[in-house]
Amino acid sequence: MTNYFLTLCHLSTKQTMSKTTKKLGKITSFLIVFAIALFFGYMLGKLLKGDSVESNVEINTWLVILAIFPMVFFVLGIHEGGHVLAGKMVGFELIKFAVGPLSINKTEGVWKFHFNKSIETYGGLVISFPKGDQNLGPRFMKYVLGGPIASLLLAFLALLFYFLIPSLAVYFIIIGIMSLLIFIVTIIPAKAGSFYSDGARFFRIFKGGKVGQYEVSFLKIMANTLQGVRPRELEGLPELLSLGIQLNEPYVVYLYGIMHQHAWDKNEIEDAEMYLEKYLEGTADAPAMIANSAILDAAFFHAYEKKDLKKSNFYFQKFVMQPFISQTQVLATEASIHFIKGELGLAKEKAFEAKAGMEYILDKGMAVIYSEKIDKLLKTLSNN
Repeated sequence: MTNYFLTLCHLSTKQTMSKTTKKLGKITSFLIVFAIALFFGYMLGKLLKGDSVESNVEINTWLVILAIFPMVFFVLGIHEGGHVLAGKMVGFELIKFAVGPLSINKTEGVWKFHFNKSIETYGGLVISFPKGDQNLGPRFMKYVLGGPIASLLLAFLALLFYFLIPSLAVYFIIIGIMSLLIFIVTIIPAKAGSFYSDGARFFRIFKGGKVGQYEVSFLKIMANTLQGVRPRELEGLPELLSLGIQLNEPYVVYLYGIMHQHAWDKNEIEDAEMYLEKYLEGTADAPAMIANSAILDAAFFHAYEKKDLKKSNFYFQKFVMQPFISQTQVLATEASIHFIKGELGLAKEKAFEAKAGMEYILDKGMAVIYSEKIDKLLKTLSNN
């Protein structure tokens, strides 16, 4: 279960194995965990029910096998739903929820259902961001605890229904055991590579110190930019980046993306390009959502600012649309590429479309500078 805060993934700055190996490892681990849960659930059901299940062992076994994956996704969905509910209670806005093959995304202000094609997010995915930057530490602690608490409550409810509906006891005991396992795994403070458990995220803020300072400062910057503070007005970015490097934090890679926008908004072009390169390097092994965000940033920067058709085309051809990326950003990039190609009519058409959709860019701070740049491009086009 991976909980995504904002549009941010838990990323690793080192590639320790190939993507294929990682994917196979995730699938294998996934199957092993639930095979164990199935075995213990079935055996415990037999133990508690005694000989009453013996006459239907074969039928029950096949029914359990057929039901195991729906039960798995149900249990995972409840865990992620706990994060959503807790986030709603503390003022977080949900933009994406995915479990197993189903996904729901808020795109262009409208909720849409999708088939989830990413095996990486089958274990559960939530993308939320806070409204306002007040009391971010306590609010985020409640948000991350929402998932484990929901899993623990489901385990107790499954135990209750085990006694209330004996005919379905084996299913309830399996659901209860899986949910209890998820609670234990997520509540224990742990880090696997660059992935922090829910318990670890809670205690990082609770314990304070440099780590707690980093977490809260990071949350504040994310909240501010998402609420409309433009990149050049974000405070404390260099200090936060330095602290993140000192602590070897995986989120540093995302800070490079913010620093790129910060420098570009201040018209510090060389620094903007340097931070962009570091951002791209850090997302080389990132989930598709974050990697493609960086790729689109690169395509736009090299088209709009550098007027480098070769590089902008290179990145734009690599780009694959992701649910949380606004079509407006794509249109702005296309407008800039058409402009440097000399295709002024197409550039003007795409620029007007981009201008009309600025409200749909998730990062409102970034939307401010996108809007200014498109206005400048339209003014240039009107003079030609």
